[in-house]
Parts: sequence; C-alpha cells; structure tokens
Amino acid sequence: MCSCCYYLVCNWCLVFVQGPYKMDNEAKTELNGRQILYEYWARWSRWYKYQPVHHIREYFGEKIGIYFVWLGLYISSCVHIALAGQNCKQRTISVQFGYGDVNGS
Repeated sequence: MCSCCYYLVCNWCLVFVQGPYKMDNEAKTELNGRQILYEYWARWSRWYKYQPVHHIREYFGEKIGIYFVWLGLYISSCVHIALAGQNCKQRTISVQFGYGDVNGS
C-alpha cells in the first residue's frame, strides 16, 4: 500500500475524533456531537433509550447511520418475536407436565 493512501485514510479517520468526548460539569450546555454520542448513546445503561440517529449520521456518515437505524428496527422486531416464542414455550411446558390444558381448564 502506498504511503499516500495510508495518509489519506488516516486524515479521513481523524475528522471523526475532533473535540473531547468527556463532558465538563460547567459546560453541559455546549456539547459537541462526540460528547452527545458518548453520554447519551454509547453506554450499556442506555440500551433502551432512543438512538440519536441525526448525531450518528452526522458523526459517522450516511451509510453507518442507516445501518444503526436498520439495526435498531431489526432488534426491536426480534424482541416481539422472542416474547411470542417464550410464551409458546411456557405453554408447551405447562401442557407437557400436566399443569393445565391449553384451553385453561
């Protein structure tokens, strides 16, 4: 790989990491995109929150933004299917072990 391609890739990647990612306590009103994503999206405790899609698209680009929108939709669809499957499994186990009939008697 030529060195000019390497430097172009490095320069392109460095555009994304401008600004600090940790917030100052006194400057919570002026947040850059990186701080918003770090504080309100990229944490395990925020898995159930809304994805800031506009900030993701602005920070990572159009293709990765669309990927995260699709991934969020796919996961939310799979949760409903998993709950329905869990319900069917529980009913099957209750019928197999004699805890009641499917009709509830």
